[in-house]
Amino acid sequence: MIGNWKKKLFSYVDLFLAPSLFVKEKFMEAGFPEKKLVVLPNFVDFNPVDAVVEPEPYVVFIGRLSEEKGLITLLKAFNKLPDIPLKIVGEGPLESVLKDFVRSNHLLNIEFTGYMDGKRKRDILSKALMLIFPSECYESFGYSIIESYAYGVPVIASSAGAAKELVEEELTGYIFESGNHDDLSRKISLMISDKKRLMGMRNTSWERAKHTYTKSTNYKNLYHLFTTLINN
Repeated sequence: MIGNWKKKLFSYVDLFLAPSLFVKEKFMEAGFPEKKLVVLPNFVDFNPVDAVVEPEPYVVFIGRLSEEKGLITLLKAFNKLPDIPLKIVGEGPLESVLKDFVRSNHLLNIEFTGYMDGKRKRDILSKALMLIFPSECYESFGYSIIESYAYGVPVIASSAGAAKELVEEELTGYIFESGNHDDLSRKISLMISDKKRLMGMRNTSWERAKHTYTKSTNYKNLYHLFTTLINN
């Protein structure tokens, strides 16, 4: 049953914007009317690079080092991939636990870079083979995924939340079962096993960013929504 406060809210608001289909469906489950819900994805606040660069032999994670981000699953996957370097960019409350795991399992292929922003982060991201998005919580979008696409970097993302909407299997990356480190390690091995396929994914990811997740595209979509509301 919809409460009075919701009825009043729905009468005052013409349109609710959701960053993903996942969020839209959650709003609908809460009683929001589908006809007043529109998906408008987030965008990268910079122009995609002019060309995709040749990657260096490492994988990257960028984000907060906290339990819900799936980092233990990530480390367990790389425990099975000792020859593939992983750079973990970020800081957070789980950092000491993660470093203890790395030490106790003698994972020499794992590097913690600490927090990075600006050019330093862009440099490390643009040269990566791929980005891993292992989050085990309900993410409403997944900004680091489209940020990676802007540099032509494909993504392996968890099946939890909205991230799976952003990754197109075998075109911009792969989806792995949330929390399943065996599945994650398989998808990483699969992506790097064929350089031609990997470079194809890099180019497709870059094209996706240029045509879908730019400021100008977001502005045009938002302008269209406002124009439609005004004219109806």
